[in-house]
Amino acid sequence: MGVMGLLVAFALFYYTGFNPFSKTEGPQESAEEENTVMKIMAIRKTIPKIPSVSLASGPAWERDLFSTILEVQTEDVQEEKYILTGIESSNSPSAIIDGEPVRIGYKVGEYEVIDISRNQVVLYGNQTRFVLVLNQELESEPLYKGEFDKAFKEARLNGLESFRFQGRIYHTRLKSESDEF
Repeated sequence: MGVMGLLVAFALFYYTGFNPFSKTEGPQESAEEENTVMKIMAIRKTIPKIPSVSLASGPAWERDLFSTILEVQTEDVQEEKYILTGIESSNSPSAIIDGEPVRIGYKVGEYEVIDISRNQVVLYGNQTRFVLVLNQELESEPLYKGEFDKAFKEARLNGLESFRFQGRIYHTRLKSESDEF
């Protein structure tokens, strides 16, 4: 700190005209330098003064962001429920979700089918992962899967877009065959 102080004092004496080492007896200021100094002083006068406010008086203004807790009401977001009614295991496995046949890579609502295994389908979307498990009652009745597959194949072969099976309507059109682009 002492060395810096000496350097500052030397620079102050040298550049302000109090230089004891200069050959001239006094600083010679021109009219242009005086104009510059006057302009600087005028600019400084136009700068508004910043009021000094203590931090203790801040909460008295009721502007303290952290003094109260703001409660935000969120709407109840209802999760979409998907019903897995069947899985076909083959070279290209497919599943039936909400009556729609899907394969890996297909979209179901906002989610994409990323895996189809023997008794479950994994959906991924919105940084969440859903696992749909085939209904346990349906697994215990192997005739149901065979009956559904038979009804689905018959409807596809007959060119039907939908068919009814056990009181529900199922679509036979695959998403890849959809005309919507």
